Amino acid sequence: MKDHISVSQINLYMACSLKYKFAYIDEKPKPFIPAGLALGLAVHSAVEWFNERRFEGKRVALHRILRLFEADWYAVNCETVLFKKGETKRGLLEMGKNLLSVYFNNINGAPVAAVEYPFEVPLVDNDTGEMLDLPLKGRFDLVEQGPVVVDLKTAARKMAVADVDMNLQLTAYSYAYWYKNGRLPDLRLDVLIKTSTPRLERMPTTRKQHDHRRFFAIASKVISGIKHNVFFPNPSWMCAGCEYRQICWMYNGNPE
Repeated sequence: MKDHISVSQINLYMACSLKYKFAYIDEKPKPFIPAGLALGLAVHSAVEWFNERRFEGKRVALHRILRLFEADWYAVNCETVLFKKGETKRGLLEMGKNLLSVYFNNINGAPVAAVEYPFEVPLVDNDTGEMLDLPLKGRFDLVEQGPVVVDLKTAARKMAVADVDMNLQLTAYSYAYWYKNGRLPDLRLDVLIKTSTPRLERMPTTRKQHDHRRFFAIASKVISGIKHNVFFPNPSWMCAGCEYRQICWMYNGNPE
């Protein structure tokens, strides 16, 4: 088991505990990367670079961001990328450029306080004082002065407000920021939507102490499941793009 827990681990375990085992326990190599994930990683990398320049007080021309993204996109395509029907390398390249253009042209002007800022905090139940034996580890994508902690995602459609209010990544950000700084931050999910005319949706939300307690309870159950080797497949629409689908089909309940 890893020496820490992250929201990525928690979300993956809840989505499919067997996939968690393949990825984090067995560390099985992935035969391909889904094209949507590859695009998201390349866009995120370009946005990170852009926000770092903003943090340094530097002005950056859009063409430099697009050039960086293009280099990252071709680098990730050196691996085996699985494209869905209708997707192409060139088409997603143009989509990524359009998404970044929308992001660049809709900067809200808020001063940047931190970019990709790492954190590692203990997981503590605010009511009982119980502490889990694994810390929570991650990175704040972006912190604007305020403070406002921001997470960036690419998505096929706008997220429902209820989904943003229940988003575990933002809850973890709120808890970690509160634990480190003694105050609750405002939160925002920035969603770059991959429609024919891309757009940026900024979706603000908040968290309170009861949200932190709920997150603690979820993390506690996930860690317990991992420690007790509770792993099983969870068939769903996500199986079509799963990197481990071939070995998952051979699963028969045995440890190996």
